[in-house]
Amino acid sequence: MNVKRTKSVKEVYLKEISNSWSIVSTKYVYKIQLGKMLQNEANSDEDVQISYFKAADVQWENVNTDNLPVMWASMKDLNKFSVFNGDLLVCEGGEVGRAGMVYNLEKDCIIQNALHRVRSTNKAEVKYLMYMLRHIAATSWMDVLCNKATIAHFTSEKFGDLRIPLPSVEEQKMIIQLLDNQTTKIDTLISKKQKLIELLQEKRQAIIYEAVTKGLDPKVSKKDSGIEWLGNVPAHWKLQKFKNIVSMVGGGTPSKDNLEYWNGEIPWVSPKDMKVDYIDSSEDRITHLGLMNSSTTLIDKPSVLMVVRSGILKHTLPVAVNIVPVSLNQDMKALVPKKIIDVTFLFWMLKGIGSYILFSCTKIGATVDSIETEDLNKLMIPVPPIKEQLVIIEKIKAKAEKIDLLVNKIKEQIEKLKEYRQSLISEAVTGKINVRNYGEEIQE
Repeated sequence: MNVKRTKSVKEVYLKEISNSWSIVSTKYVYKIQLGKMLQNEANSDEDVQISYFKAADVQWENVNTDNLPVMWASMKDLNKFSVFNGDLLVCEGGEVGRAGMVYNLEKDCIIQNALHRVRSTNKAEVKYLMYMLRHIAATSWMDVLCNKATIAHFTSEKFGDLRIPLPSVEEQKMIIQLLDNQTTKIDTLISKKQKLIELLQEKRQAIIYEAVTKGLDPKVSKKDSGIEWLGNVPAHWKLQKFKNIVSMVGGGTPSKDNLEYWNGEIPWVSPKDMKVDYIDSSEDRITHLGLMNSSTTLIDKPSVLMVVRSGILKHTLPVAVNIVPVSLNQDMKALVPKKIIDVTFLFWMLKGIGSYILFSCTKIGATVDSIETEDLNKLMIPVPPIKEQLVIIEKIKAKAEKIDLLVNKIKEQIEKLKEYRQSLISEAVTGKINVRNYGEEIQE
């Protein structure tokens, strides 16, 4: 397909489009309606409560229709802001321009003013606009248009004036059909690869658990641990209370009002830093003055750091080894190993039995969950001799590294598929792909 260079336009996404396409403002070819301001109380006896969509319900290409909140609205509001299957919802704030199609809606709903509702006309299909918005977002033009340096808003005026390349309705439908077909295939492949990653991570977890609770020799003599979740353990291993293998050190927060306590040289580790296995830095840092004037202390290296209070405890037990001295916030504990246990074995042991610690020691809080120190101290832990710990560590590392390499390769493949998916969308909505050549594939 012939592509023309449109040098006169400032919009990067319009630099090259098909020769036969026009450039139009969306307000001339679509019906666009900004949503209703949130109404928490009835303004008249005729007002009713109705479900509404908010920005968080709209993800790229899809809209959540379950567990929607409700607001009060008049009959006039119901007519003006109503949403039907086949409508396109576009975010006015947040990730501006994020757009998704409404499907499987089974009840009356309206939109909040954080969203635009878009409907097709005889000139343009809304699903073509959805794919076009995805292309525009990929060029970062939305950041320019809506001034991301401040609080970004994709206002009705900006949306209506947004210029897009527009082929005939017939060609729009062919583009939609092509992209629906091809993106579904790509998404299916990505889903399979993500499932494979989950299976590999489950295998990795099983290897760690087996090694730190059963050892490496399946023929070794076993004894009953007397603990339901643990079962049999090697007969020569010792069962120890958690408090007998580690000393626990808590954290604290220097006053935020005193600037002399912050932006210093000492890493101040909080749950948000616990996304890696080894900690050598943190997002926030404190000064020695801040350390001296708060309940936090300097944790020598290496110790095992563990999150004991956070919303993320609902899903996993985050642990890491600090390879530099650090301080901690109040949601963390440092586990300083006693002579009976190696620090790296302690780390892998907690990785292996983390889910059981959460099950046995977590108190469900009003806002966040927390691991109770008293329950953790009483937890019985199987501890092999130090020499055996070191052998187990090496075996775990070797097997975990192999799985991690494979997982990383699959993640790279997923990223390439996502890049190809976006490239396909961009080329289709700018006319670089002659969709008529895909006719036979589309029909399959």
